[in-house]
Amino acid sequence: MPPMESSCNIKIEIIDVNDNTPTITINVVSPVISENVSSGTAIALIKVEDEDTGKNGDVSVHILYGLPFKMSSPYKGLFTLMTDGLLDREAVAEYTITLTATDSGSPPRSSQESFVLRLSDVNDNPPVFSQSSYSVDIAENNAPNAPLLSVSASDPDVGENSTVYFSILESEALDQNDHPPALIYPAPPSDGTLQFLLPSTASIGHLVNRIAFVDADSGHNAWLFYSFSGVDSEMFHIGAHTGELRTARKLTEENSKSVFSFIVIVKDNGRPSLSASVVVNITLAEKASDVLSERRSSTSKTPKGSDLTLYLIITLSFVIMVSFLVIIVVAVHWLGHRGYVMCLTQKLGFKHTSHEHRHNDLHLQLNTDGPIRYMEVVGASRDFHKHTYTHGLSTISSRSDFVFVKAPQSTLSMRLSKRLFAHSLMK
Repeated sequence: MPPMESSCNIKIEIIDVNDNTPTITINVVSPVISENVSSGTAIALIKVEDEDTGKNGDVSVHILYGLPFKMSSPYKGLFTLMTDGLLDREAVAEYTITLTATDSGSPPRSSQESFVLRLSDVNDNPPVFSQSSYSVDIAENNAPNAPLLSVSASDPDVGENSTVYFSILESEALDQNDHPPALIYPAPPSDGTLQFLLPSTASIGHLVNRIAFVDADSGHNAWLFYSFSGVDSEMFHIGAHTGELRTARKLTEENSKSVFSFIVIVKDNGRPSLSASVVVNITLAEKASDVLSERRSSTSKTPKGSDLTLYLIITLSFVIMVSFLVIIVVAVHWLGHRGYVMCLTQKLGFKHTSHEHRHNDLHLQLNTDGPIRYMEVVGASRDFHKHTYTHGLSTISSRSDFVFVKAPQSTLSMRLSKRLFAHSLMK
C-alpha cells in the first residue's frame, strides 16, 4: 500500500529574558545656566530605550538624592530634567549630574550617563570689608597725600561682578544712644511711685492718665516704646507710642481689689536699647469728684518751664491791652481837633447804667434804648434851655468797630476837656 502522510502547525513562543541593558540619550538644553533661574526650568531632555519586552522593557530614570533637580515623565520613555529650588553659584559653581536608568526585569538591569552643568554668576553679593571698622591716629601736622591706612574688601562674585571700587563718603556725626528715657509727666515722684485715682464705675477704655517720657538722644535713638508688667497689668492697656493708660476690663465685676499695682517700662530704639521704669498704683475711688480733685493736684505740679510759659502769656496779654488803650486815647485826641463824637460798640464793655460827668455846664451821658447804645453831649445855654447832641450806633451792627458821626451845627458854644471826654469813654 502506498504510504500515507499528514501535517500540522507548531507555534513556538520565545519567552523574553532580561538580557538587554537600557540605553540613555541625553539632550542638554544648555550646559550653562544662570544661578537666578526660577524653579522648574528645564535642563535636559532624556530618552531611554530597552530592547526587552514586558516588564523587562519598562524603564525608570532617577538622579542622586539631595541635588536641586527633579525628573518628570510626560510620555513613556521620555523624561525631563528640571531645577527644583534656588541655585547659588557662590555655594556650588557646577554640578555633575548622573542619570541612572533601571528596568523592571528580574534581576533588573541598569545603566548610567553623566553630564556637567555650570552656573553663570549674577551680581547678587555686596562687597565685604575685611574689618568692620578701622581706627588710625595721625599727627596734626601730617603732610598732604601721606598714606594713613589701607583697607581691603572682597566680593564673592566673579568677573566684573567682583571688581571693587573704593570711595569716601561725607562723614556725619552720629548720635550715640547714651541717654535712657526720663519721666516728665506726671512730675517724677520722690518715692518713685505714681499714684492715680480711678472711678469704681469706670468703663472699658476709660483714660486713667497719660504717662510721658522723653529721650535726650536724637533720631531713631529717641523713639520710645511703652509696655508694662505685673500681675495687675492685665487689667489695663497702655499705648505703645502714646503712653495713654486705659482700662482693659470692667474692674468692679472681675476683681474685688481696690488698689492695682504694676510697673510701666519704657525702652528707646537704640542699639543696645536703654530703658526706664516707674511703679504705678491705681486706687479705685467711690466718687468721680475724688478723681477730678486728684487730677487738679497732679496738674498743679507742673514743671518750672510751664510757669515760665504762663508768665510770658500774661506779659504778652498786658502789652496788648496797654497798646489797645493807647490807640483809643490817640484816636480821641485826633478826633477832638475835628469836632467829631465817637460812639463805641458793645464790645467796649459799657454798662447799662448811665454815667454823668459835669464840667462847666456840659456833661456826657451814656444811654440805652433797646439794642441802641448812644452817647449824649448835654449843655445849658444862658436862657437855661437845654441843647442836646445825640449820635448812636446799634450794637447788633455786623461791623464791630468805631463809628464816627459828625455833630450837627448849633449856635451853642461848647468846650469840653479832651481828658474828660476820654475818661468818660473809658469808664
